[in-house]
Amino acid sequence: PATEDFDETKTEFTDLIAAINNSSNVRQTINNAVKTKLGIS
Repeated sequence: PATEDFDETKTEFTDLIAAINNSSNVRQTINNAVKTKLGIS
């Protein structure tokens, strides 16, 4: 259901935030991945 999908997405974004905090060098790569995931060019 929608709630489960939301929780899964929330976990994915939490992981992305953790990666940003762990290494600022990958921020641009992560931003690009997020944009791709959201369909933003």
